[in-house]
Amino acid sequence: MLKFFNTATSQDIQELTGCKPHTADKLIQELRPFENVDDLSNKLKKERGMSVKYINTYLEINEGYDAVDEIIKEIEQTGSQLQSILNIWKEMSSENNSEEEEENDNEGEEDEKAGLHLVDINLAKVDKTSPLYKDALNGFLTEQPEIISKEIQLKDYQLLGINWMLLLYRKNISGILADEMGLGKTAQVISFLGRLYELGDQGPHLIIVPASTIENWSREFKKFCPSLNVRMYHGTQPERMDQRYELEEDEYEVILTTYNTATGSVEDRSFLRNIKFKSVILDEGHMIKNCTSARYKYLMKIKSQFKLLLTGTPLQNNLQELVSLLTFIMPNTFKNYEEEIRSIFKIKTNESLLQKKRIIRAKQMMTPFLLRRKKKDVLKDLPQKIEIIEECEMTKQQQDVYNSILENRTQERMENIIIHLRKAADHPLLFRYLYTDDVLRKMTKDIMKDVKYWDSNEEYVYEDMTVMSDYELNELCKENRTIKKYQLSNEEWMNSGKITKLKEILQDKIKNKEKILIFSQFTRMLNILELVMQTLDIKYRRLDGETKVMERQEVIDEFNQDESIPVFLLSTKAGGFGINLTSANIVILYDLDFNPQNDKQAEDRAHRVGQTKDVTVIKLICKNSIEEYILKMADIKLRLDKTISSDELLLQQHLLLTNNNNNNNNNTRNK
Repeated sequence: MLKFFNTATSQDIQELTGCKPHTADKLIQELRPFENVDDLSNKLKKERGMSVKYINTYLEINEGYDAVDEIIKEIEQTGSQLQSILNIWKEMSSENNSEEEEENDNEGEEDEKAGLHLVDINLAKVDKTSPLYKDALNGFLTEQPEIISKEIQLKDYQLLGINWMLLLYRKNISGILADEMGLGKTAQVISFLGRLYELGDQGPHLIIVPASTIENWSREFKKFCPSLNVRMYHGTQPERMDQRYELEEDEYEVILTTYNTATGSVEDRSFLRNIKFKSVILDEGHMIKNCTSARYKYLMKIKSQFKLLLTGTPLQNNLQELVSLLTFIMPNTFKNYEEEIRSIFKIKTNESLLQKKRIIRAKQMMTPFLLRRKKKDVLKDLPQKIEIIEECEMTKQQQDVYNSILENRTQERMENIIIHLRKAADHPLLFRYLYTDDVLRKMTKDIMKDVKYWDSNEEYVYEDMTVMSDYELNELCKENRTIKKYQLSNEEWMNSGKITKLKEILQDKIKNKEKILIFSQFTRMLNILELVMQTLDIKYRRLDGETKVMERQEVIDEFNQDESIPVFLLSTKAGGFGINLTSANIVILYDLDFNPQNDKQAEDRAHRVGQTKDVTVIKLICKNSIEEYILKMADIKLRLDKTISSDELLLQQHLLLTNNNNNNNNNTRNK
């Protein structure tokens, strides 16, 4: 400990003591060196702004790191029995496969190196007389399971994925299937469960999925493996009560449910906890990346001998996230270290050498338990994905709104300013500028004539209006007869640089009979886009978090099957998970997510198995706006895997720089 406080860098001191940057710098510059522990303790007590709690925090977090080291050691031992078999599989892999892995290694993409990348196996290389090979190929499938529908033809890499899951299941070792989005993880899991059924293992198995994909999972089971008895546990409270009674009485192989249901009411949690599942499979497994969350704790209580996480995103360079995933699939290894592990969740950075070393080691250790293949390696005939950045000039009103936010930034917290600037780049109707205070006073008096408002307080009604956006106020005018005259009458929803560009794109693409997905972060922006579609007389469908779960698949089917519907409006969050929209080959990102992986997930709704056309991804970016910085950071993040917190820091620096530039310009003008 004494050596640490005498030699550690400012960043490491901040990480392992929880102190602020200026405190760490002061400790280094003014208090060092420390002769012994008593000297260290006394100096921290006496110096203003210092505290002996830094010593306790250091010891606590160090225990957490030691625990991580011990756990990694134990898991490496567990993985060694798998690794010997996987090494034999690698020997039998095709030459192309080996070359591709080598090429990936040379690319230096650390997040993509983690895991096994096997695509196929050449059985001609097998020495059938060797006991070693016999053990490695015990139960190895060379053809898809008989139980799978004859209309379906699994690809080689999918068959290998099934064999990998069967190997883990046989060894009672859990894992993570992390194939890139669009490679048919659902098909592999269904085939795996079908093969277990053929081998006499009738479950039951539990699959937990996002609400937006439960109907698709149910449909895929019927399509791939109709012989399996799959029951949905989902719906209203009375429906779930009936389902509980039926499931207690009936026999079945698989239960399909959602995250919200599985972690919802006491009755739902208790029901699932009391079933002895053979396996628990979590779709979009990155949703449990925080082991301190209530969702995580509830899901951990559902017991099974085998757990499988499905995720389309690579492992992140985040020690807390890696530990959470490992704890979930290997709870017995972690149960003796719960207290120590909690301490590492106090750490706010992943940038220090101490963390980086463990992250690299944890990823290497996870290789036998994690299977990840990329589209470029396994689908040689998959159409291209072409990215286009469309720069948009703000309209005058839009620029005025944007500038006013910059000028008044000191009145609000930085995070709010960033959100406001992003919304201003999207559309001015997301703010209140057209409906002035004077207009609102008149509207308030007129709306009080409506019978619905007779008992309302006029001042309160006015105050409510002042915090509404122009879009919301326009909708209010539509709904109330006494204020209809205040409706916007000049198609103001078309007044945005992005809408101007979007109109050009849509006219061109629809003329060529192409189908288009439009994603936005903001559901209110989707509301405005609906008005735009109506003005342009374009048929469309919409899906966001408010779309009822039982209606989602129907909306998706309508878009996929009806050629007269060229546009699908989706929220990036609700529309980015597990949805197949290969009927579209144009993806428009109306605005960008801070996490580029979320945008990639959205893009891959169209760019996936089953797509026959090249997919064009168009990103709408307002010139000279904060969006240019978000785009730059997304590019950096995809290459270097930076964290969200560094996004905020860079944006704040951008805002401060913009402010200084504005001040300098003002000073120049004043001179």
